Amino acid sequence: RVVSWDALGESAARQGARLAFGRPLEPALQVEAADVILSLDADFLATEGDHLAAARAFASRRTQASMNRLYQVEPGYSVTGGAADHRLRMRGAEVLPFARAVAAALAAEHGLADLAPLGAPAAADQARLARAVAKDLFAARGRGLVLAGRRQPAALHALAIAMNAALGNAGRTVTWREPSLLDPLAGVDDLAALARELGAGEVDTLLCTAWNPAYTAPADLGLPALLLKVPNLVYLTAREDETSRLAGTVVAAAHPLEAWGDLRGRDGTASIVQPLLAPLHESVTELDLLAAFTGEGHLGAWRLVREGWRARAAGPAFDQDWDRWLAAGVVAGTAAPALTPAPDLSGLPAALAAAPRPPAG
Repeated sequence: RVVSWDALGESAARQGARLAFGRPLEPALQVEAADVILSLDADFLATEGDHLAAARAFASRRTQASMNRLYQVEPGYSVTGGAADHRLRMRGAEVLPFARAVAAALAAEHGLADLAPLGAPAAADQARLARAVAKDLFAARGRGLVLAGRRQPAALHALAIAMNAALGNAGRTVTWREPSLLDPLAGVDDLAALARELGAGEVDTLLCTAWNPAYTAPADLGLPALLLKVPNLVYLTAREDETSRLAGTVVAAAHPLEAWGDLRGRDGTASIVQPLLAPLHESVTELDLLAAFTGEGHLGAWRLVREGWRARAAGPAFDQDWDRWLAAGVVAGTAAPALTPAPDLSGLPAALAAAPRPPAG
């Protein structure tokens, strides 16, 4: 069984999309088309999503001829907050209530009735700000954009989807696509399930290729102590860290510039990863190590990657296609198509009510 873990992952965004669409889609932003942007704790210009493309698109609109406007709601200073026209500082737990206040203002003052069940009143100072933001978003309907950050709960991501749909932004400033990940919903819940199995002594062999989970996992899971209970813990790493000190077997990981592999960009475009230099020290790739557990470790990463693509794109001209992919750097025609599904918001009021609330006072 494979358990995926990424301390900086975006599982909340995909969970929110599943709440709204019934499946874990990923957003594709057209920032250059947005006149007004409401960013709810999303550092989309520096650390989240396709931030390089977003930063370039955002900068293209910072002109006197067609100036955009950015509202950044966040608890800590970020690059996006530094670029914002209006930076609204508040605690992380207050971001969702503020977004609900914006939805309430859009419903009550601007006639977007679909958002009425999703809104909620806010404190007087935040209500004033929420009404101002709602007025700006409504004036730019079809040319606005609402974003939620990866630190925020799934309910807020679903609420952002609902506001974009109600404002007519969907299909113009944001579209959706199928995720490229093997397990797009992987997150803390999966790691918690593994922790329970470790505590019950149900895991005999654990092969770990994630980056230092003993350090990056939530502290309340107590993962370091649980890893000591595994009879066979094999850890693939390029350096000593907290997890390597607990492992019975530590395997030296090859540097990415020494390895064959493949990957997909955020738009789904596939690329064949080619090594730029021979390994400087004895090491193995993640692909080599995983293949050893399936009886194919003797094949080597190059053959595993090549044969994997032969199985996907079998044909009489595969050798020519392979050479062309290596020369171009990407596999043409593999980008995921843009989707504009209509959200189903029937389950969102209950999710919003169950979301954590900020403490009183």
